[in-house]
Order: sequence, then C-alpha cells, then structure tokens
Amino acid sequence: MQKSKLNFKPKFKSIVCGITAFLICFSCAGCAEKTENTEFPVKYFNVEEEKAPNGVVSMSETVSQSIVYLGYGDRMITGDFGDSITPNTDNIIAANPDLLFTCTALSYANTKKLNDAGIKIALVTLPKNLEELSNYYIGICSLIGGNITGKNVAETFNKDIKESFTNIKKFVSDNNKNLNAVIYLEENYAAVPDTFVSNVFSLAGINNLNNGTDYYLNAERLALLNPDAIICGEDVGAKLLANESLKDLNAVKNKLILTGDIKQINNLGKGFLDNIYGILQKAYPDFAS
Repeated sequence: MQKSKLNFKPKFKSIVCGITAFLICFSCAGCAEKTENTEFPVKYFNVEEEKAPNGVVSMSETVSQSIVYLGYGDRMITGDFGDSITPNTDNIIAANPDLLFTCTALSYANTKKLNDAGIKIALVTLPKNLEELSNYYIGICSLIGGNITGKNVAETFNKDIKESFTNIKKFVSDNNKNLNAVIYLEENYAAVPDTFVSNVFSLAGINNLNNGTDYYLNAERLALLNPDAIICGEDVGAKLLANESLKDLNAVKNKLILTGDIKQINNLGKGFLDNIYGILQKAYPDFAS
C-alpha cells in the first residue's frame, strides 16, 4: 500500500503568518501608546510633570505676565497667595493648583507643606539674555502644554523675537549706531550690566554706562556719568527733566530722555517687544519697525 504524503507546509505557513500578524499588532499598539504619551511626562527647571496641570499659581509677577503672554492665562489661578518669602500656603492649597511657579526658593517647611498637598514647585531662573529667554519660554510652555505642543507654542514666540533682534542688529550695524546711556528701572534705581534689559539694549548699540554692580543711581552719580541718553519710564523721565541740576546733562541737551514701559520689558510679557521698538524709534528716528 502506498503511503500518503502529508504536506505540513501550508499549516506551518499559516502559523508563521499568524504569529507575524500578532507581533505587528502588538508593536503598533506599543507605538500608539508611545505617541499618546509623548507630551508628558515633561521635566524643566527643577520639576517633572506627569500630566498637564489643570491650574497653576505664580509667585512671580514676571512669570505671571509671561504665562499670560504665552497664551496660558486660562490655567492661571489668582488670589491672595502672599509672596515667596511669606507665602499664604493655606490659600494656595485651597486653590488646588497642580503646579506653582516661583523665582525664589520657598522655605523647607512651606515646600514640604505644599508638596504634601500634591502641589509641585517649579523654581524658575529669570533670563538675562535672549538665549536664556528662549529656554525660559520653552520651560514654562512645556510644563503647562507638554513636550510637543508647549514647545511649539514657545518656539513661535522665540522665532518672532529672534527675527526682530536680527533686524535691530542689522540696522545698528548698517548705520553705525551707538549710544552711551543709563537705563532706569525706577527712580534712583538703574540697571547694571548682565541684566536682561541691559543686554537686550546692548544688541541695539546702546552701551550701559552704569557698569558697576551698584543699582543705586541718584542725580549726583548720574551727572558724573553724563550719558548721551537715558532710558526710563515716563514718571522718572518727567522728574529728571524737572531737576534743574541736570539741565546740562548730555541726555537732556540731546533731547534723548527715551521713555517707555521698562517694567513691561522686564516682565517679559505682552508688549515687551513693542516697548523696546518704541524706545529705539525715539533713539534712532530713522529706525523703522
């Protein structure tokens, strides 16, 4: 009797195909899960967020202004929260934020109390130049909006700022512009080098004459520096012009008391770039925005 030949190939083939299909499905499921979770967790400054915060509290006016400027004002919780030195932790906990921003470290006791309540604390270093500003915006946006979405939001703002300062630097270079100036943050209180406002104006050919470490700059010290221009707020500018002892100051004679919202520039929020442009247009009348 002739033995029948058994053919195992089709069956073996179907088993292999089944295993391959399973592996492909398993792999794709893994990919989908990874794609879904690419926004979070995210780590910036000193904190890691595992999910998008529903609410944030800021103990810094600068960070608050920046959050609103970057489009995340709807996540801000406002209230009587005190400040970083004497925070009202009970009010903060009652507001139930997921994340708190501060530029000054809270005490150990306050940090522990807020952490125990499930509130994470981001200790933010304020930027001193445009590169640090870019990272600062990315950090805030990423912690609130996620690795991809948040970063893309920040990069949109950073691109506009970079292009603006590229144009400013080109104008200054092409037209050989420069001014010796002082930059008043408020009355008798002027910026020193390696601060944000001083560094950004230096990109526009403005040399900060208050080049020590002393922020205090009264009328006597100002007269000794005798700057060609003074950048300040309108209230400070009015007081300087009303001071008879300063009538022979170069900046006064040159009519270069350049006023703008200096606080807004330092707060890195809405209008900070417009204020820089406005001051530069007063400094250089041929400068076009």
